[in-house]
Amino acid sequence: MKVLYVCTANICRSPSAEALLRRAGVPGVEVASAGTAAVLLCAAQVALFLGLSNDALTGTAKIVFAAHIPLALIEGAVTVLVVAFLRKAAPDLLRGVEKS
Repeated sequence: MKVLYVCTANICRSPSAEALLRRAGVPGVEVASAGTAAVLLCAAQVALFLGLSNDALTGTAKIVFAAHIPLALIEGAVTVLVVAFLRKAAPDLLRGVEKS
């Protein structure tokens, strides 16, 4: 059985769940984790910290965030393409994944 844990940024929840399942050592289980919005959330955090650290950096914070928007769009497009590829090439990997 293959298990994929997915959360927003793949920083805490899904890697923790992956580590716990790996540590459990369940035979025949392959486990992985992934995030869905890591680029945009990282940019938002950097922009927030810049904006809060000094009023003079507010403009820089806006530029940092705006510069990451194209990367976030690319991240989303790659995710869609990978899922579409998996649906055709290895649909068993997506078994149990519901459309929302």
